[in-house]
Amino acid sequence: MIFPVPLELGEIIERVRAFAEAGADAVAIRFGALDGFAERMSRFAARQQAVTSGPATEAGGPESNR
Repeated sequence: MIFPVPLELGEIIERVRAFAEAGADAVAIRFGALDGFAERMSRFAARQQAVTSGPATEAGGPESNR
């Protein structure tokens, strides 16, 4: 499934969780242009880990996947 507009990080986390709960074996996420890719991917990984393992530890507010 491809979403036509950038989504907020929290919304991406919720959609990934919904796919996992529905039985998805894998979910692909496009982190956008190369410029800033690593930062967006790291923020997603940190938030996803916090959601699945305990309280959120990431500083800052929601970020888009742009």
